[in-house]
Formats: sequence, C-alpha cells, structure tokens
Amino acid sequence: AVMSFPEAARIRAKICAPDSCEKVELDHASVTYDLFASPNQKADLEWESAPHNVLILGKFFDPDAREYMDQISVWLRDEKQMNVLVPDEMAKESGFKGHSDEENFQEKIDFIVAIGGDGTLLYVNSLFTGRVPPVIPFRVGSLAFMAIFEASNFKSVIEYVMEGPFTTLSRNRLEFHIQREGSDKPEPNSTHIVLNEAVINNGPQGTVCTLDTYCNDHMITTVTGDGLIVGTSTGSTAYNLAAGGSMVHPNVAGILFTPICPHSLSFRPVIIPPSIVLRVTVPHDARSSAWALFDGRHHTELFKGDSLIGKMSRYPLPTVCDPNETNEWFS
Repeated sequence: AVMSFPEAARIRAKICAPDSCEKVELDHASVTYDLFASPNQKADLEWESAPHNVLILGKFFDPDAREYMDQISVWLRDEKQMNVLVPDEMAKESGFKGHSDEENFQEKIDFIVAIGGDGTLLYVNSLFTGRVPPVIPFRVGSLAFMAIFEASNFKSVIEYVMEGPFTTLSRNRLEFHIQREGSDKPEPNSTHIVLNEAVINNGPQGTVCTLDTYCNDHMITTVTGDGLIVGTSTGSTAYNLAAGGSMVHPNVAGILFTPICPHSLSFRPVIIPPSIVLRVTVPHDARSSAWALFDGRHHTELFKGDSLIGKMSRYPLPTVCDPNETNEWFS
C-alpha cells in the first residue's frame, strides 16, 4: 500500500456559454459554482498533469458492486499505476488503503469512481462538504438517474476520463445550517450539504406543520400542511416529484420550493433564483415543533422560534457525463 498520496493533479476547464467558450485553470481540480454563472453548467475538463489518486466507493455489501470494486481497484493499481483509496470496510481485507487512513484525503483525490446507484452519489456528497473531485457514476443492476454508465464498461469510461478531455455536469448542492431562537449565529456542527433536498416536516407528531418562509429576509408565506421540500434540480426527480413539484433539468440552476400536501389552494411549487438565501422558521403559534432531514439523514428537531437557513453551496458535485447528456435526460 502507498504510504502517503501526492497532491491532486491540476486540471483545466473549458466553460462554454451558448455563444463563447473560455478555459480556466483550476486549483486541485476544484469546480466552484462561480464558474457556472452562465446558463450552461457543463464543462470539458482536461488534466494539466497526469492524475495519480483515485477514490473508489460503492455498495460494499452488494455482491455485484463489491466484485466490480475489486476488479476496478486491482486494474487501476496494476495496469494504470494509480494510488487507490477504498472504503475502510473493504480495506481490512483487500490490502488497499482505507480512505480514513489518508490524512486530508479529500484534498488529494483526482477523481472518484462511484459504483452502485444514485444512493452511492449521495454518500459521496456526504464525504465532501467543500471541493468535490470529478465523479464517475457507474450503475450496478438498479434504476438510476445519475449513475449513467454501465459498470461492465468501466475500462473504456475510466480511460476516457484519465486521457481527457472529458465532459462533466456540475450538479448544484445546497448548504443549510440551523439557527436557534435568540442566536444570530449557526448552531455548532449544524451545517449540512445536500445533493437532493432538505425536508422540513412534522416528524413523529401527527399534527399539522406550520412554517414561516423568507427569501432574503422578506416574508413570503406561511406553509401549513405536512411540510416543505427545499431541493436542487438534481433532486427534482426524487421526493420533490412525488410531492407534485416540477422536473427540472440538472443544468438549470435554481432552488426548488415545494410544499407537501399544503392546506391551501394558492400555494404551489415554485423555483427561486440560486442567489436567494432562504429561511424557514417554526413560528411560536405552531402546534408543535418541526423536524428537518438532509438527503434523508440527520433527523434534527426544530423548536418554536428556530430557523433553518439555506443557500446555494459554492461547491457543486461534478459528475462525468456523456457529451449528449441532455438527450439522455429526456430519454
């Protein structure tokens, strides 16, 4: 096993708007939201120096996914001379280095191989709260919106990325923190980065959920019903869709604002600009507290007077895609 990994390779991005393109040199393969202020969030990435470090993640306890994880790890190490990091559970019996054994591993990874389905990408998202390296999403036997590559084609797809240039789709993420009543600062350790959505609902209580909502501190409306979904365009085909929200192409930068079973005929799902700072507060006249979930995890209670504050994260999650992925999304 490699004792310590070198720094991540440098990479150059070709950012294209409808009428022009420009090349931008990136620091340690970091892709930031600032780069994609234009309507087009796709970019062609090109290595300035050869990549050396790869992180392999997947559904470790799924036999098919585990078999591909083994195959890809050995192939990258022996055939491509790559430094390979694997999940800690896999490291114990494979001879590869577990990701938690490498200090500051997030800053050293050149690209990620994610094997499984969309849930694997949510796990990748949870590991990287800041800069995210390009992710190659492979599916293994399950329906997936984001994992577009067949795992059986891993050699040709990974070689396409290693040789470059390769196309990525920057999937916007949302950053949330909790602010308790009487405080003007975020609660410690309450920051969550979501790829799909944050859900605020009535949790285990059977009572109606009441929430006051603000955009840039301007009162918008009071939500009364089963709760509220605040999501990304990537998450538009998840819980948002089941709750009656719009399907939004992942190239569209926006924040989805979708009520869950609202007790209203006038409040419908809306999409707000990515520059908005959203605040959701549990009012003092609410029947009970509310609960927040972030990509289905970290169940957190919001008491009366508490707020959940969300905004667009500076760091999207770039997934490797087919250059014609727009056609693929519609199919």
